[in-house]
Amino acid sequence: KEVLLSTGSIERPIVFGNNDTPGVFLSAAAKEYIKVYGVLVGKKPLIFTNNDSAYETALEFKKHGIEPIILASQANNKDKTILDLGSGCGPISLILAYRFSNAEIVGLENNTLHLELSQKSKIENKFSNVEFKKEDVCNFNKNYMSYFDLVLSNPPFFFENQIIKSKNDSINNAKYISKEKSEKWLKNLIYY
Repeated sequence: KEVLLSTGSIERPIVFGNNDTPGVFLSAAAKEYIKVYGVLVGKKPLIFTNNDSAYETALEFKKHGIEPIILASQANNKDKTILDLGSGCGPISLILAYRFSNAEIVGLENNTLHLELSQKSKIENKFSNVEFKKEDVCNFNKNYMSYFDLVLSNPPFFFENQIIKSKNDSINNAKYISKEKSEKWLKNLIYY
């Protein structure tokens, strides 16, 4: 008898020693085991993310009573106002809304399709402590100057014209940025 585990097809794995040992999964594979087969692949998952799918996996673990550790997530109970700058489809904001029900979470996103998906997820999950707004994160909103206790961001990770672009405009908006806009984005992180 043989068992074949396909632990992901789109995600890029984070390479480290022994990353091919049992119990190491790409987040999409862990999520599928939970959703499709009802199998928890661990009781204390440590999730390192290089894309939004890891947050969906973290939500699945939470739904089943398991508290995942998400590397790069710095929020805690003392943070009463949290900004997700460039919130995409909203997974980070939604996890924060779930974990910190007394916090005010704001997600700013310029991509209309991603904003609509965020709004839909907020409604389906019945969150009242998160708000998604259409806003170009490269333009500083003075109404929020020094307003937030914590600012999180998952900015685009490719500079324009340095790699082949997708034919999908929504993907291009999420993954590609000019050097000039990336400098504005990072500067705004500080001012919020």
